[in-house]
Amino acid sequence: MELAAPMMEELPALLSSPIRNVRYFAIAVALANADERHGPIIAQVMNLSLDPDSAVRWKVLEFLTDASIEQLAAGESCLPVGQVKELAEWLILQDGEEPDLAGIVIRLEAGDPRTRLFAAAAAASLSDEEDTSLLEHALMVEEGEIRSFAQERLERLREGGS
Repeated sequence: MELAAPMMEELPALLSSPIRNVRYFAIAVALANADERHGPIIAQVMNLSLDPDSAVRWKVLEFLTDASIEQLAAGESCLPVGQVKELAEWLILQDGEEPDLAGIVIRLEAGDPRTRLFAAAAAASLSDEEDTSLLEHALMVEEGEIRSFAQERLERLREGGS
């Protein structure tokens, strides 16, 4: 994906494409190449958390899980006041010394699909070989993309990868 770095200027248009595969792979390019200078692009990725296509939402979940705190903060700083900004701020806080484990479970059970997606990213980020309880909880949410993502991450942890 690093070979796609020259495409960064094209990413806003690609992330807005009506073609699912274009949006999907544009998110992968953003994850591999975006940094603090690309806050608007990262914010655009975060806003795809309610994309009509489940594959794109799955890729957003991967982005939220694997992005660095610097990437997440850059995106959050470019979001307008509202739900996505609040969820991004909350997700960033989970990287601190005392993550809100109960809050993650509550958000996984929340009625809002976007909230569950951000909570699943926190669950995946905080899970390791010793404690997979948050990911196991994510297996029970309504959205298929969250369940399949949680299952993939659990399998990866059980195989010794991260």
